[in-house]
Amino acid sequence: MATIPGIGLCRGSLTETPFADGTVEIQVVPSLMADRSDEAEREFVFSYRIRITNRTSMLIQVLSRRWDIVDAVGRRRTVEGEGLVGRQPILGPGQLFQYESFCPLETKWGTMEGAFFARAKALSKASSASSVLDEPWSHRIELQIGRFFLVAGEASKAEGSTPGRVKSRE
Repeated sequence: MATIPGIGLCRGSLTETPFADGTVEIQVVPSLMADRSDEAEREFVFSYRIRITNRTSMLIQVLSRRWDIVDAVGRRRTVEGEGLVGRQPILGPGQLFQYESFCPLETKWGTMEGAFFARAKALSKASSASSVLDEPWSHRIELQIGRFFLVAGEASKAEGSTPGRVKSRE
């Protein structure tokens, strides 16, 4: 089992979703944004860097996302939306897409997990680069994002387990 380090006490995740002839890998590396956090105001802002790697022979387009966020006192919220930072990236075989975003919490620690919703299709040898997007998309897939931990300063490490590699169910 591989542990993905975050920065400081944060712990990331690495999730593989089996699909077609391979997997789609999602790696998360979180960190505390100390310059945007204020303990006296109970405002803790965490950044997270996401890397999606297409390890299949299919063309994949990420359309939307869902995040399930839980803080230290058990308050839950779900964030859903189209795209990733204003884009709906298309990944060919072996390609990756990386972006960074943030999550504010009112407590010193919390967790995030969720899913990306995508569509996929086989690449036709007869297709030209300009026509490949006009052809029908044959598959819909849910790419799981394993739980990762957002932890600031003196927050207890014992509050959660350290994530490792997670294999999602198809």
